[in-house]
Amino acid sequence: MNAKAITAYLGHASIQTTFDLYGHLMPGNDDEAVALVDGYLDRANTLQRLAELDRSPYRRLGRSH
Repeated sequence: MNAKAITAYLGHASIQTTFDLYGHLMPGNDDEAVALVDGYLDRANTLQRLAELDRSPYRRLGRSH
């Protein structure tokens, strides 16, 4: 659930108030954060590997390895 929307619905002045009062009721936030970071790292690693392949002398010669 969108914490910012909950903040607005409850009339809190800040999202910090909402998290301070109800953060423990928001299960899965840790799992979601881990999944987002893992996805980012997977994409970053893939981009790095592709860049390394582009610099490979084998690629310039038309060889795969």
